[in-house]
Amino acid sequence: MKKLLFMVLILILIFILIIGCQRANLDNKTIKINGHQITILGDDFNNNTIEEIIDENNITKCIGEKSKLYISTGCPHCRHQMNVFGENIKYINIINCIENPRKCVENDIYAVPTWIINGEKYLGYHDLDDLASIAGCR
Repeated sequence: MKKLLFMVLILILIFILIIGCQRANLDNKTIKINGHQITILGDDFNNNTIEEIIDENNITKCIGEKSKLYISTGCPHCRHQMNVFGENIKYINIINCIENPRKCVENDIYAVPTWIINGEKYLGYHDLDDLASIAGCR
């Protein structure tokens, strides 16, 4: 009887893990930037109204026109920064310091994420409102 109960509990646990993993995959988006696949975690940006999406697209395009984002592969803060943009990340100029170390050294980038916006350097994570304000997009 104990073996049967143990087997049932194991099967329930496996079922819960499978369903959880499938749900987790639904919440993520994978996009390509400069030929590299990047996974954007979560789908909060899909709950916006059309007006909010258009406004966010325009703000992101504006930020992208005035800035560069320096990141590093595997950097959790960089991933968090990129997640701010959701699918709009395609409008952001991203330089990966692992793939392009020379560009990072030339621009004195020694920590990531780092933004260069309108010629000024901003270290660390910034939310969309901060970036829009810094870039003069609002």
